[in-house]
Amino acid sequence: VASVPEQTPDGLMRTNLANSIPDNLHVGIFGGGWRYWTRYFPKLESRLQSAGQLSIAEVNQIYNQSKILINFHSTSHTTSLSLRTYDIALAGAFQITDYRDDFSLLFPKDFFPLYGNIKEMNEQIAYWLSRDREREKHALRAREYVLAHHTWLHRAKEILKVYEGYRK
Repeated sequence: VASVPEQTPDGLMRTNLANSIPDNLHVGIFGGGWRYWTRYFPKLESRLQSAGQLSIAEVNQIYNQSKILINFHSTSHTTSLSLRTYDIALAGAFQITDYRDDFSLLFPKDFFPLYGNIKEMNEQIAYWLSRDREREKHALRAREYVLAHHTWLHRAKEILKVYEGYRK
């Protein structure tokens, strides 16, 4: 579930990732921009489930019906985490995500299965696909951690701490 902007590095990279998942796996892609990229990656046509914007309820349903979600952050920033990282966790879904430096600041070490390239992504998929119980445990742990440490209330408190420091 992602937008893949036409004629952009992010669009090309996300499309290449989705195209590189082995053919024997059932892959669904959803979101804007995918139709454009199918002319260059025809295999994606069979994986394209929805080429438009989805409601929050639809996204949540997709998250909860998927065994593995592949998270890929924007190439325009190299450190911050996408809101999708938290959304997937809050939905109680399992994700494999690309590495970002901020993971070490925001989550315990080795919290999410990470990848740095297509080969590693496919190795993670192969490893986790048959481990239903372990995936469920990881997903529950991620949900509980995000609820305990990364809600909007937590963010607001952290912001207020910064401003309170300036008043003194």
